[in-house]
Amino acid sequence: MDSLKVILWYQFGASIEMLINVISNCPEDYFLSQRRFYYIAFHSALFLDYYLTVPPSDFSPILAFTQKSPAEMPSEAIGDLLPEKNYTKQEVVDLPQTES
Repeated sequence: MDSLKVILWYQFGASIEMLINVISNCPEDYFLSQRRFYYIAFHSALFLDYYLTVPPSDFSPILAFTQKSPAEMPSEAIGDLLPEKNYTKQEVVDLPQTES
């Protein structure tokens, strides 16, 4: 069972690294101008932060957000959570550090 946990953690870790690489290597002008990409990056980082919080009741988001109604959401947004400000690429990739 421990080997399965290690294998899963390595796969999850590789996915986290890929997310960080995609955001970090995105050209700054694209990150700022392509709002759909920005919202996907924000959404992914926000929920990664949440899912890495154990127990979930201790969740205190690194990236502040506001919940909005569907009518208030930009067409490029994902879900119902909007960032409270325009985060930089560095702020989005500064994900919580966890021990494997």
